[in-house]
Amino acid sequence: MSHPIAARLSRELEVVTDCASKAAIEGTLERLGKLPLPSVGNLVVVNVAGRFLAAYRDGEPELESRVVVGREGWQTPDLVTSVASVTLNPTWTVPETILRAEGWRSEISSDPDWAERNGFDVIVGGRRLAPGRVEAVELAKLTLVQRPGPDNALGRMKIALRNAGSIYLHDTNEAGGFDEPDRAGSHGCIRVERSLDLAAWVLHAATDEVAELVAAGATAVRTAPTPVSVVIGYFTAWPDSSDRVVFYPDIYRRDGSRCQKENVGP
Repeated sequence: MSHPIAARLSRELEVVTDCASKAAIEGTLERLGKLPLPSVGNLVVVNVAGRFLAAYRDGEPELESRVVVGREGWQTPDLVTSVASVTLNPTWTVPETILRAEGWRSEISSDPDWAERNGFDVIVGGRRLAPGRVEAVELAKLTLVQRPGPDNALGRMKIALRNAGSIYLHDTNEAGGFDEPDRAGSHGCIRVERSLDLAAWVLHAATDEVAELVAAGATAVRTAPTPVSVVIGYFTAWPDSSDRVVFYPDIYRRDGSRCQKENVGP
């Protein structure tokens, strides 16, 4: 593993003595071995355990942001992918898994005004229906599409990723979540605090330009002028901008068993 981050972690492993730190570094290095980091080009790394992302250009960090990641039962997956597009003022088509888990079909059935209050269009067979006219037989077939605007769950910006299903990097209409201590509250997507700054970085644009497009109100889809790799991984040890290795809580409990094994006697 020749990437500078892996090399820095390997050096730290030689000097740490406590089991938790060793477990974090060893676990991170193991996961990095399956999620290779390119050392050249544009790269966004989402550290799920650290609940932050960092954007690198040719190995040098240029932007960092706090993020909110998947909560218990909705863990954000490890991915090696790339940016497909950037959408400003996006719509949100609710995944079937969330429709079921949140019981939103029942909400529509019991309260016809629920969808409109929350900015959703009800789509059945490609047609938009008034929520009060959804028949029981159509309820299981409906799709919810949330219109752009301040109540949209994706906020002002969505970065679509290749071959990542419904996992996005996106803004949010719940900005207060970035102040929570654990910041694990999503359905698996990554909510980005500095979302417009990230969109600008991906598009090689100024943040003010992106903000102006958002303020215009129309949905706008843009592609990055140069490829942007994205690595989403669970890294409980990671060097900060001053090259100091920082350790993060094992929120998904992937490293703890290493210490348990070490403490078991013969």
